[in-house]
Amino acid sequence: MNRQRRKPQRSPSSAAWIGLWLGLILLSGYLTPTRADGTDSEEERPSLSAPLDVLARAFRAGSPNLLRSLLHGDGKIHASFPALGIEPGYYSGDQVYFLFRDHFKGRRTIRFNFLKGADVPPRSQNLTAVARWVYRVGGSRDFTAEIAFTLVLRENAWCLQEIRELL
Repeated sequence: MNRQRRKPQRSPSSAAWIGLWLGLILLSGYLTPTRADGTDSEEERPSLSAPLDVLARAFRAGSPNLLRSLLHGDGKIHASFPALGIEPGYYSGDQVYFLFRDHFKGRRTIRFNFLKGADVPPRSQNLTAVARWVYRVGGSRDFTAEIAFTLVLRENAWCLQEIRELL
């Protein structure tokens, strides 16, 4: 009886597993989706959350200067905000800036958060988000306003198209 001695099988060492994982991670970097023109699909598209971040920061800080990036373009912005005395109508970006500058002066934001519309599909050309703004005028009680913001993508930049208080 001739018995051959078998070599014991070893499980791969941790270094081998680490090497395998690093190789897969590096390879996955080369497999990102690209457009037909060869550029990365997200590379030339502005972030969808950026305009919502701008709005939130502007209201929380009470700073109309932060809204400037959303007020460009030749189009008019439809605004209707009775609680702030803004009559329904179409306003230029500069008019909207000055309206909010005047209204932020006497109001202190207690809370500003988006209620819906913050999760937007990646290929959207427009978005509507609803926010709740809780503020005080001087030492008064809290006032609450629910606001719908409609934004559109024009020339690869987000623009404010409508601001409307929900009554």
